[in-house]
Amino acid sequence: MPSVKYTGGLRMCAYLDPSEERHAALKSFCFEVMKMGASRWMPEFHKQMTAAFATWERNIGKQGSADFNAVCADVMFKTLIKSLMNVDLDTVPEAERPSSGELTAWVGLQLLPVVGPGIFPWPIDDLIFHALPFSHVFTQSGYDKMVKFVHKYAAESLDVSQKFNVSREDAAHNLIFFTGLNALGGFAIFLPTIIQLVGASGKHVALFTWIIDRHMNIKCSPWKQDFCLGIP
Repeated sequence: MPSVKYTGGLRMCAYLDPSEERHAALKSFCFEVMKMGASRWMPEFHKQMTAAFATWERNIGKQGSADFNAVCADVMFKTLIKSLMNVDLDTVPEAERPSSGELTAWVGLQLLPVVGPGIFPWPIDDLIFHALPFSHVFTQSGYDKMVKFVHKYAAESLDVSQKFNVSREDAAHNLIFFTGLNALGGFAIFLPTIIQLVGASGKHVALFTWIIDRHMNIKCSPWKQDFCLGIP
């Protein structure tokens, strides 16, 4: 388990034994927050992916290439913040706005002693990355910024903690933890992979047609395909 200095001196729900009282309370809090934001997931994801494709096309047109993974991380970060905290990051002043990069760095330092980058032969990799834990001080400023952001802007989510006798401080750190390590960490890996696989298969038009026909009960005409796929 990473040092509790990464999480405000508190053990997070994921590291608690199920027999501990805090585990059940925090787990219920997390699921309640997800349930509250259920209706916000797809609209926000659609909004962010639409903006992402526009960014990729613009950068490819100007520079001949585009940063795929970084944009995907921003897409999921903004989607998660809106879904779980009901906050539109674009409306938050820049000085108070956390970034996906800061949260990713915070997650990475906690996982690095466990997984390692795998760029060196195992004896060297083991000595450099697995012998000692990395200090939280390298990501402390970014984490503190995230904590202040949650307390100031995510009141709606933190208010739910009272229902489960969880303190707002405990709720804030756990909200950051499962937003960053549990959710963003997984999406940052799998979303780019899914998009790349769908694109490489050459079946994205067929997939779009299937989704429209099966789940939205709309007859998909060629012009609708062109519009939704961003084809001029």
